[in-house]
Amino acid sequence: MNEWVGKDPAKAIAWMDQQIAAGKFDSKSLDGKSNPRMRFEGMMISSLLSTNPTAAADRLAGLPEDQQSEVLRDHTGNAVKEENQLAYANLVRSEMPEKEQADTLAQKAGELATFQGYEKVTEYLDRIEASPSERAEAVRQSVDRKIRNLSNKVTRDDIDSMREWAASQSPEVTNTVTGTALAFATQSAHPSEFSEAAELAIQYNDAGGGDDVLVGFLNEVETSSNKEAARVLAGRIADPKSREKILKKLK
Repeated sequence: MNEWVGKDPAKAIAWMDQQIAAGKFDSKSLDGKSNPRMRFEGMMISSLLSTNPTAAADRLAGLPEDQQSEVLRDHTGNAVKEENQLAYANLVRSEMPEKEQADTLAQKAGELATFQGYEKVTEYLDRIEASPSERAEAVRQSVDRKIRNLSNKVTRDDIDSMREWAASQSPEVTNTVTGTALAFATQSAHPSEFSEAAELAIQYNDAGGGDDVLVGFLNEVETSSNKEAARVLAGRIADPKSREKILKKLK
């Protein structure tokens, strides 16, 4: 379908509409969703973005309203070529609920971070002219996926290089993602010990990271086997409200 839309969009669209009219894509599921149709539509939309963004938007509008976001998020983005990523981002911004936009655009960032590195994420964010809020969410998801999928045990060098990149994209979330990265380090394929990750969290906190590092760490780390140590760590949080919230979670 992707190749067909690229070569002869009119015929591809006509064929698709005929199949829909004939009931070939009717759903038998209780939620009324047809996964095959959603996949086909997503592929058509991603291909049309290069030649006719208006037609791409029309295809999306022709879907049931409760399926439009899912098609854009799960069946379109990964198939979009680099040169069409800005058009895709603009479609997301114009057609999806505002609360879902940054998360949807950040999914590609997370994939790039995992398989190609942070520099590729920067290029992608620049390409789609990402807003500050979009960059912040992209940093969160990129760090999450990158740290969880490292082929080695997370080192301080890994965290330092991540922090340098995060600060270049979204300084306001750098300390929070430092904490979450250290938490994810205890859940990766080659996990760090809680005590190792906690010690690094303390060091970054004392170096000026503030409460955000500790709060980010304690919100994500598994504490069932380390509750007492986690409570001691929470005691270092300066802000009373943040400290109390974490301590309540650790009861």
